[in-house]
Amino acid sequence: MNKLGLSLLLGCSILLFFANCQKEIVTTGVDTLETSVTEISNLNNEWADNPYKLNVVYFVPNDNDSLANYRQRISRILLDAQTFFGDNLEREGFGRKSFGLDLLNDSLINVVTVFGQYNAATYPYSGGAAAVQQEVDAYFTANPTRKTSDHYLIILPSRSGDPLNPGGVPFYGTGRYCYALDYPSMEARYLGAGGTLGNLATVWIGGMIHELGHGLNGPHNYGTVSATAAHGTALMGAGNSTYGRAATFITQTSAAIFSNSQTFSTVTRSDWSQSFNFSLGRLQSSLVDGKIILSGRFTSQQPINYVAAYFDRELYGGNLDYDAISFGAASINNDSLYIECPLSDFQNRSGNYQLRIHFLAANGVRTTEYFTLSFAGEVPNLSAVFRAPLSNRQLWTVTSSGDQPGSPVSNILDGNLSTNWHTPWSPATTPHPHAFTIDMKSQKSFNTLVVFNRSNLNGALQSFYLKTSDDGSSWHTVGTYNLARNAGANYVHLGGTQAARYIRLESISSHGNFNYTHMAEFDVLLR
Repeated sequence: MNKLGLSLLLGCSILLFFANCQKEIVTTGVDTLETSVTEISNLNNEWADNPYKLNVVYFVPNDNDSLANYRQRISRILLDAQTFFGDNLEREGFGRKSFGLDLLNDSLINVVTVFGQYNAATYPYSGGAAAVQQEVDAYFTANPTRKTSDHYLIILPSRSGDPLNPGGVPFYGTGRYCYALDYPSMEARYLGAGGTLGNLATVWIGGMIHELGHGLNGPHNYGTVSATAAHGTALMGAGNSTYGRAATFITQTSAAIFSNSQTFSTVTRSDWSQSFNFSLGRLQSSLVDGKIILSGRFTSQQPINYVAAYFDRELYGGNLDYDAISFGAASINNDSLYIECPLSDFQNRSGNYQLRIHFLAANGVRTTEYFTLSFAGEVPNLSAVFRAPLSNRQLWTVTSSGDQPGSPVSNILDGNLSTNWHTPWSPATTPHPHAFTIDMKSQKSFNTLVVFNRSNLNGALQSFYLKTSDDGSSWHTVGTYNLARNAGANYVHLGGTQAARYIRLESISSHGNFNYTHMAEFDVLLR
């Protein structure tokens, strides 16, 4: 069936359906088909009044057809998921909140159908999302009144050619966009039914709801021992293989993140996803009665309503974080945190971990601080899980061997983690070593260096020489040191107290074997 025939067929069928519901149908042309609702009444959906609705998009390449009854099938799946989210957020203490849907009636949602400009081969699983997003963004730019939020679920018909083995299209989350697929028998009624169609439903419908979690700001998250025993498998962990078939749940930390997502909001605001100044001034960690205790103070331009601690066992980050377990608590007076993390709730008490502490703001922004720890004999070494207030560096001065224009070395002393020093990289890079020299104006005693990395770690400092001087002319090499590839604060313990007025760091290498390097902030822990 060609697109014009498809548009006429869908337009007629939808018009007949909605004639009795007093809805207005608008056909937007050959490339897109969309319904616009001018009057909605008698809705019983709990979240019908949410001011922001998830944009649900059905994207059809120009050599594919949409699959039969896709609007009805997708509607049932997402309405069920809406209730699932509401039940879980209510259980975790965030009220009965869920994502909004653009409803035509209580059983049918408004699905934006966009016909792609190219054939299906242009939108493969690997790398195809960017091309899809470009066309979807162009559609909403041309039709701004049809955009209902900043979050998108984009569904493409399977291009595998085998209805029992669907695939071949993007299926993942990328920021506020997430992608899933459709196949002929993708129906909510098959969830938990067993057999071929039941297994397919769990994999692909469960996968869709998992990816939707990413599109609503949620990272991967495995359940703690106690939560898993009580509720099953975490949706943002392996829940994409259990949803609808076995007990599946949303963890408290994921619920906190979703609660701050735009589509869950019951009020409008103009600052969604806007960055703001934040500083973690102090963090302490301790092991008390079999619990890791995290406490500290912070300052923030935006109210922080929840703090979540994610413990991610090595290998960590990206798609390696499915096993990250989390603990959290509401912030205290919007300037303090206190989180208890029972060791008995860790699925594995061995090896190295990255600790990511997420500070959640009501405008949907998640600010993250990074730390490392390790277990030996099931006991955590927390020596690197701390943050001390920055020194008073107002009188300090710094010079460097070279700066990229716009990223001067003075940025490492400005107290602003959103700025950074960057060595020359355009129009040409200069090779290592790169160096900077700090004059602290008087002799200081210190035993630890504090290096703050930016979030983009390509080229972050990996190894360096540390030198000190009393007069800025005669230099003493303290040693060679290495930095892990971690964003945020990194502490370099010198193994003894140094006394000096001048400090010089000379780079040896950077992560990723780049010729350049960079740094957001530098400090020392004074004795």
